Amino acid sequence: MDELNELIPEIEDNTVDEHKKLNKKIILKMIEVILSTITVMILIAFNQGKKLFLFDFLSNSTEGDTIQSVISGVAFGYVIYGFLVFILGFSVYLAVLVYQKKMAYIPLKHRYDFYDLMGVVPVFLSIVVILNAFFFSPAIVHGPSMEPTFYEDDAVIIYHLNRHFESQDVIIFDRGDALLIKRLIGLPGDHLKVDLTGVYLNGENLNVEGYETEYHQYDGVIPEGFYFIMGDNHDESNDSRYFGLVEEKDLLGKVIIKF
Repeated sequence: MDELNELIPEIEDNTVDEHKKLNKKIILKMIEVILSTITVMILIAFNQGKKLFLFDFLSNSTEGDTIQSVISGVAFGYVIYGFLVFILGFSVYLAVLVYQKKMAYIPLKHRYDFYDLMGVVPVFLSIVVILNAFFFSPAIVHGPSMEPTFYEDDAVIIYHLNRHFESQDVIIFDRGDALLIKRLIGLPGDHLKVDLTGVYLNGENLNVEGYETEYHQYDGVIPEGFYFIMGDNHDESNDSRYFGLVEEKDLLGKVIIKF
């Protein structure tokens, strides 16, 4: 009996220690999850309307020879934000439990395990949103203008941090009503001539096919901050031959991966 009485305080001490360790784990996990959740919510909110932003739920889809975001739609936005609000609410609930110190170890551990599992989502989303907002964007190709390099529904990754463009880069261009995927042909300082006989770059005939009578005629040096772009499929591409040079500010990034 005396031995049993000696064991009871020891068991109680172990339980208290385990409870303290669990509370510490909960607090650390809460910091991680709350910071990740707030980061995601802020970046999504401030990047609505930004071209090529993966979580731009309010943008209207476009048709034709375009690049389109992989994810779009208000409904999906509600799902994402609803889940994030739920995670924040559950974080507050756990914080209250830790503060009150009334819940037994086992039920508290079950709640922590659930929270730990759900907490993977905002952490993962924060990584994806940060990469997308500042570095990379996935997109889907629509239209035949870049065949045979890119076909309908090809998926691509666009890098938009580096603003240094070179000849032959495949770029994404914002034309206002649509995002176009084209190839960069003429750079600032190049001599460009576009007339009824064709397209000439630095005196070289590019031998492009198209509708010469509709060409946007040009003869001179491409000024700083402007570029001449074309699609690889000359017969099916609406590009600089028809609407003229494009400004550098409208180049959103370059395609670096196709899959």
